[in-house]
Amino acid sequence: MSSQPLVLFMPGGVRTEIHLNGEDTGGFFCLLVDEPPAGWSLPAHIHAEAAETIHIVAGEFEMTIDGEVERIGAGETVHIPPGVVHSGANLGATTGRRLITFSPAGMEDFFLEAGAPSPEAEVDRRAALAAALRHGWEFVDRPKGAAAIGCTVWRWQRETWSRSCETCPPRSRFGQRAIGRSRS
Repeated sequence: MSSQPLVLFMPGGVRTEIHLNGEDTGGFFCLLVDEPPAGWSLPAHIHAEAAETIHIVAGEFEMTIDGEVERIGAGETVHIPPGVVHSGANLGATTGRRLITFSPAGMEDFFLEAGAPSPEAEVDRRAALAAALRHGWEFVDRPKGAAAIGCTVWRWQRETWSRSCETCPPRSRFGQRAIGRSRS
């Protein structure tokens, strides 16, 4: 276990620190700290095999979890079970700071593959998208007004990504509901 985190820079200028990886935790979880700049957002997506827990250290964020929009700030925590559609955005005027765990471990491999070693290095967005899809991310495209019609999910299959559109299933398709939020 390293005493210093590995620092990477993700698309959108997000500084990301990997504090614990699967090797450190016996595969149970990985622990990251990230710093999304003001105006940053991440589109709706699913981690089919990993739960994600986000604790806000600094800043104000909007999280949409399973269709419910919440504003969360410093000291608040949300948990997203595997298979639940979610997205996030930094609503603050400054860079935020979040503590993130993925369980089981493995998601850190996406950050290692897609991240750049310095803020000056350019991150290839297409390569980052391909890495996300290879590491179990599924992006959900919901055009304006289409929530009641259907959703589009991008999946990585056979070294390429494909788009499949289906009628929006009942909420239970995405697994259990998010386990609320807490405030410390």
